[in-house]
Amino acid sequence: MDFYDIITENYVYIDRTNFIEKCENYADTLFCVRPRRMGKTLWLDTLSNYYDIHKKEQFEKLFGHLYIGKNPTSNRNRYLIWRLDFSKIKASPSIQNIMDDFEFYIYNSIKYFAEAY
Repeated sequence: MDFYDIITENYVYIDRTNFIEKCENYADTLFCVRPRRMGKTLWLDTLSNYYDIHKKEQFEKLFGHLYIGKNPTSNRNRYLIWRLDFSKIKASPSIQNIMDDFEFYIYNSIKYFAEAY
């Protein structure tokens, strides 16, 4: 799920951004348990867009009409975001192939992060 595309292409988005403020105020550790297909990836992508310093100039466009856009926290667009998606690592019967794919993915992920920030 891609929060940016949902917002910029005018898809329906149920605003749950009030939970960002609640998470910051009440949670030291978050444990997100939901069944498959219930919005975990979209929630993480929403958080990524909210906290990423690279999205600072787009804050109003992405969040202006949402709860958190009208009530931003002090952490808004304050962090360097390193996103990992382990679904990109190919399943293989060989442990060595999995390790190789994992190392390749992590290396490229770190390289992309370093270049972006």
